[in-house]
Amino acid sequence: MNRDGKPDVLAFDHSAGWVFVLDGDGTGKLLLAQTIAVDIHPEHVVARDFNGDHYADFAVLDHLANMVSVVLSDGVGGFTEPVDYAVSGRLPGAGFRTRDMDGDGQRDLLIAVYGPDYQNGWISILYGMPGGTFQQPDNVSAGVNPTDVSAGDFNEDELPDYVVALNNGPQGIQIFLNQGNRDFRDAGTYPFSINPRDPRVTDLNGDGHVDVVIAGVLGAPYGQPHDIAVFTGNGDGTFDGQAQVFGDRKGGAGVIALATKRGDTTPDLAIENLHYDPSFPSPSVSILSNCS
Repeated sequence: MNRDGKPDVLAFDHSAGWVFVLDGDGTGKLLLAQTIAVDIHPEHVVARDFNGDHYADFAVLDHLANMVSVVLSDGVGGFTEPVDYAVSGRLPGAGFRTRDMDGDGQRDLLIAVYGPDYQNGWISILYGMPGGTFQQPDNVSAGVNPTDVSAGDFNEDELPDYVVALNNGPQGIQIFLNQGNRDFRDAGTYPFSINPRDPRVTDLNGDGHVDVVIAGVLGAPYGQPHDIAVFTGNGDGTFDGQAQVFGDRKGGAGVIALATKRGDTTPDLAIENLHYDPSFPSPSVSILSNCS
């Protein structure tokens, strides 16, 4: 966050409405540098340079208030006052990403939204403008009850597409391809598990085409398996319909991160084992090494 070349961390206190900036010292230690008050109760945070000054800004999402708060770096180590943007519909509490979706060089914000009847949903895209401000949300298709969203170029036309996780009706993932001019086309649904969430986009098998990895979480009854699934991309906007499934995480699973080990080029998975099953009382993290 302070451009010293050492990774920093953003954390938040949901109940108090604070965001904490923790500066890394390069040895794995973190120092609390700033506490920033926002007008909402943050639940998710994304950090990128929204105003083009080469300093990291951040945005936080509150699904109860249906609000996004954007906070810009002031370029001298501090941050400006938060600017709030209202989002209509019901927010599932996840599904918050940033990407330049229309190719204008400005970062945009993507938010997964339930419809008022919990049946029809959409993705709200707040298109970025110069100076770090955002337009009012533009709602685009997202299938039934989208719980999460992620973006990537699935058909390799240099336009970012998006994938949503669906937890009602045909549970699984649904692909939407970018047609340009802020228009997106439904390119198919791929079934998976119950309550899928946290889709991540990366090339897992090294074939040059991006894949989608997704977690199954919070199902009922207790003890039902919740796995990690990989949908292999073909490079033309389609995916292998038979997902590769890993694990039997009876308490629920969530993908935490994709990362490569030193000396390796294929990403591994860090998996959050939520353990909502009472027979698994302690949450934990599993590392799945990529054998591709």
